[in-house]
Amino acid sequence: ASFAGAYLTGRMRRRTGNASEYESDIRDGSNGLVMWGLATIVAALIAYSGVMGAANVAGQAATAVGATAGAAVGEMANELNPSDLLVDRTFRGTPDAPALTDADRASVGRILLSAATGDGIDATDRDYLASILVARAGIPPEEAAQRVDQAVAQAQQIETQARETAERARRASVVAAFLAAAALLVGAAVAYWAATMGGNHRDKQTVVEGWYRPW
Repeated sequence: ASFAGAYLTGRMRRRTGNASEYESDIRDGSNGLVMWGLATIVAALIAYSGVMGAANVAGQAATAVGATAGAAVGEMANELNPSDLLVDRTFRGTPDAPALTDADRASVGRILLSAATGDGIDATDRDYLASILVARAGIPPEEAAQRVDQAVAQAQQIETQARETAERARRASVVAAFLAAAALLVGAAVAYWAATMGGNHRDKQTVVEGWYRPW
């Protein structure tokens, strides 16, 4: 696209006065770069418009679903949260055991998060979580401590996977940005060269085979 547009730009530009061959090439190439820049801006605007249009359609569709469906989706998302699932599975008690309060759940989540992102779990926090397990599941303290250690190991694994996913996304964004910049640079070089070629063909009145008058 850059080649075709820039070639036509250079070929259709009127040569000014008695400009030298070098000056004429510079002007033809500069006109090709202007064409490339305008085309890039137009393409970016079209892409932005398409993305915003898709976002608006998605927003309207989500609104049409209603608050009830949105609440259900939100609850499902919470249930699928790896951290919440880890807390539920680790501190699952007997059928008659009271459910964990929001405060207890938040406290347990903070402890597991600290253990996953740090050097491990503090001994006091480990004993605290083991005591909750003993009270809820009716298991011996040793088994409760082992389950806590397993939960910490799983939390660390979740944290590692999250970091690896974020790193892969960062690398992919860097590669995509590099490829986009390289493509723009190549497009600019091709546009300059093609516009210069078009100007030379204009001056020499070169006939391009396959292009003819339709009448």
